[in-house]
Formats: sequence, C-alpha cells, structure tokens
Amino acid sequence: MLREWWTYLRTDSVAGAASTGLKKEAPAIEARYRRHAQAWQPHLDRTKAVIKEAVQAADPAEPILILGAGALLDIPLDSLNAHPAGALLMDAVLLPSARQKLKAYPNIRFELYDVTGMLAIWAKADDAETLQVPAYAPIPIAGYSLIISCNLLSQLSLPFGADSNVEYLLESAHTSILSAAPCPAILISDFQRTIKTGATVETEPTFSAGILDDQEKLTGWEWHLAPTGETGKDKDVTLHVGVWKLS
Repeated sequence: MLREWWTYLRTDSVAGAASTGLKKEAPAIEARYRRHAQAWQPHLDRTKAVIKEAVQAADPAEPILILGAGALLDIPLDSLNAHPAGALLMDAVLLPSARQKLKAYPNIRFELYDVTGMLAIWAKADDAETLQVPAYAPIPIAGYSLIISCNLLSQLSLPFGADSNVEYLLESAHTSILSAAPCPAILISDFQRTIKTGATVETEPTFSAGILDDQEKLTGWEWHLAPTGETGKDKDVTLHVGVWKLS
C-alpha cells in the first residue's frame, strides 16, 4: 500500500481524475499487474500484436493515435517509435513508470487528455442527471493514419458511478467518434466478464447492450484478470476481449 501511495503522489492527471478516483485506480491496476503478471501476459501480448499489425499497415506520413495508454503494459512502444511519423499516446493519468519508459522513445509523445470530456464537469456535479454527454466524444480524429482505442471502452463510465444511462451515452459517444474517423480506427475492449465462485459460474456484459451490435468482431481472446483470491475467497474473474474495426 505504501508503494501505491507513493506512486499516486507522483502520478500526473487531468482535472477531475483525482476527485473521481481515476488517479487512485491507476497505481492500483499497476500493482495488480505486478501480482498477476503471468496471468495477464497472454492478453497483453495479444493486444500488442493487434496494434503492431495495424501500425505496419498505417500510412507512414501521419502519426498514430493511441487512446487509453495506461501504464503502457499493452502498448508496443518499439513499433510505435519506429513509425516514420511517430505516435501520440493519450490518457487521463500518467504514471511515473510510464513517464520513465517514454524517455527511451523520442518518436512517441504523451498528452494528458480526458477522452470523455466529462471528468472535470462530473467532479463538480451533484448527480448523474446533471451530466450532459455529447453525441460524439471530444477526441481529435483528424491528422492521423490510425486511431486505436486500447482496452478503454468498458472503463469509460467507472469514474461516474453506476448510472446505466450515463454508461450507454459515454460508450456511444466514444464509438461514434471512432466510426467517424477519416482513417482506420480500431477498438480493443473486453465485452464480457466470467466470474467463478467455487462451482458457481456467472457471466455479465462489461459494456452496454447495443453499442457494437452492428460491428463484426475481428478476433478475440480471454484475459485472466483476477486469479482466485484476488477479489474474494474462491472467486476467479476472466474477461473476454474483442477487436473491432470501426472505420
């Protein structure tokens, strides 16, 4: 816990990320990875492979945009750095470990950015009913050869509580702007959660129904997120991840 707290103190973030809990969550995720690196690695490798393949096919004249860079665990930094026009990574938080890693990649830029546009507003709001979500997320889509939303879609609504309407609107705004991009836009996200508690198995969606119903999933895999004991006695959590090309 002391290590997480020290990491939190040195983490940069956009306005609203601290008060909504997002800044605190980032070091916690990094700590969970340290505990379960072996279980997570297949998912991280598959994510990197998808991004690498897309980067190789991208127009070398314009940069790559990655949304949801996180701790850079699932980002193929070597491939992005080798892209002739470079890459821009965006996230609402910048962990100290990510800041240090990026020093070795001069062709990659990082920008603190709230892809929902709602964090600072929500930090001052009284309840979800006051949150006016635009039809299109405020994400820049012009001037890039490839845009990738990386393991982000199911996480968009977490700072805003459990309001299902807000969840749907945020996810719809995110996918709508990606679909409108003038370049290839790829979305990587978990879409279902399997929870095993002893002999009981339950499944639940991780983003709103209808969001990607008209899109064909290109490929998918499992992410063993929380091995038994991480989130509860005899509880084991696996995410099912998919890849969609939205434009």
